[in-house]
Amino acid sequence: MKDNGEVVELEPMGLKNKNSMKKLIVLSGEDIRKCIQKGELIIKPFGEKEIGPCDVNLRISRNYARIKNAQQTLDLHNLESEIINSRYFSFESGKEFVIQPNEHLLIESLEYLEMPNYLTALIALRSTFSRLGLSTPPTLIDPGFKGKVVFHLIGTAYPIRLYDSMAVFKVIFMYVPSNIEAYRG
Repeated sequence: MKDNGEVVELEPMGLKNKNSMKKLIVLSGEDIRKCIQKGELIIKPFGEKEIGPCDVNLRISRNYARIKNAQQTLDLHNLESEIINSRYFSFESGKEFVIQPNEHLLIESLEYLEMPNYLTALIALRSTFSRLGLSTPPTLIDPGFKGKVVFHLIGTAYPIRLYDSMAVFKVIFMYVPSNIEAYRG
């Protein structure tokens, strides 16, 4: 790995920037591959072809939720998941589905992830989908996260049909230079 022309070694597993611990380090495809091979970053199922120059494509599953246009006010002091889920979300499953104009969907990833405590990741849309006008809000995967990722996808000006197992999102992994407490959500 290089940092301003200087070779940088990474620890543990080789991920420690010896030049400056204050700089953000985005992992290259090769760094990601090493983390996976050492079992420190787990992505299941994993396909080698999903690794890019500095990211990993993640695929959408058949499980998703449409955010309803509910007219009832959501009281944030009374957050009972059963009420929220039935009143504000419509849970669906299918090999294909259509995201309507300006609709908001929550879509479960096909992949299961286990993040080490020294990595965090940003979720982004692959450029193909961004160019179609789809969008996603900035989302962070915390160090220590274990589970399937839930993506937030916002529709464009026209309906778009999506299919189970499409690589719609990508994750960009970054090294966390100081000790943190692992995510427990």
